[in-house]
Amino acid sequence: MQSQKLAKLLIKLVDREDKSRAISIANFLQVIKNNNLNYLLPSIHKFLEKIKRDEAEKSIEKIISPFELNKEVEKEIKDKYSLENSKQIIDKKIIAGFKIYTRNKIVDASLGTILKNFTKK
Repeated sequence: MQSQKLAKLLIKLVDREDKSRAISIANFLQVIKNNNLNYLLPSIHKFLEKIKRDEAEKSIEKIISPFELNKEVEKEIKDKYSLENSKQIIDKKIIAGFKIYTRNKIVDASLGTILKNFTKK
């Protein structure tokens, strides 16, 4: 737990835009050394790697469909919804259609949702 807090603090220091960033990081490392917290460095590193992987995963746009889309359909969807870094995921629970998950929006063009909306009207 302590290493997670320290890793988050380190991220805040690294994200700083001002000139004191290098001094802040040096101070952080000095505090680690002065308080004999060197043993936490491997777990801090491990947590930083997890954060990096999570951020990379968030930036991937997901196209979920019941089967693999052919290249033409995939290109059409990417162009229509301005997708740049997408990944296809096959989900047999979707009968037909597709769902798109991005950081900013969700598009649900699956048959189940279309029928559900149709029955509401």
